[in-house]
Amino acid sequence: GAISPQAWQTDDAIGNQSWGYTTTNTFKDARYVVTNLIDIVSKNGNLLLNIGPKPDGTITEGETETLLGTGKWLEVNGDAIYGTRPWKIYGEGPTKSASGSFADQKEPFTWRDVRFTAKGDLLYITALGLPEGPVSIKALGAKAGNGKVAGIKMLGAAADVSWTQKDNELVIQPSKKYPSAYAVSYVVSFVR
Repeated sequence: GAISPQAWQTDDAIGNQSWGYTTTNTFKDARYVVTNLIDIVSKNGNLLLNIGPKPDGTITEGETETLLGTGKWLEVNGDAIYGTRPWKIYGEGPTKSASGSFADQKEPFTWRDVRFTAKGDLLYITALGLPEGPVSIKALGAKAGNGKVAGIKMLGAAADVSWTQKDNELVIQPSKKYPSAYAVSYVVSFVR
C-alpha cells in the first residue's frame, strides 16, 4: 500500500473467526493490533477495531488481554501515533502489507520493517518489532536529501540512542532494553 492523499479507515475484528461473540472464537494478540495500527497510521489511515461482547455485555479474557496490551504500548509510544501525519513515504522493510477489503495481515511484520509518521519538525520511526540488530533506514541516508539528523531519542527511554547517518542509510543500533513490547518508536530531530 501507499500513503493515501485522503484520510481513510479500515475495520478489523479482534476475533479471528467472528465479528460477534462465539464460544469458540480466538483473538488477535496485542502485537498484531499494534503493528497493524502503526502500518495503517503511516499511510494516513485510522483503525476501527471491533470487539464482540458476550450476551451480558462483558468482553472475554482474550479480548481484554489484547486491549490492555495495546493500551500499554500506546502509553509509551502514543506520540508516534496521536496527532501525527504521514511523512514523505510510509516506511521501509521486507514484509508486504495486507491489501484488500477485510484482509488480515497473514505474514507478521518484523523489526526490519519500519514505518514513519511526522508531527511538526519531528519524524517518528517505528520498528515493527524489537530490534535484534542494527536498524537500517535508506530514506534517511545523507544522500537521500531528507535532512541532516541532529538527534534520536527512543520514546519511553531516558538513555541515548546510538546512531550514525551514513551517505546511503541511517543506522540505529539495537538497545539492551526496550521500554515497551511489540514495537519501538524513535523520535528524530533534524538540523535546521
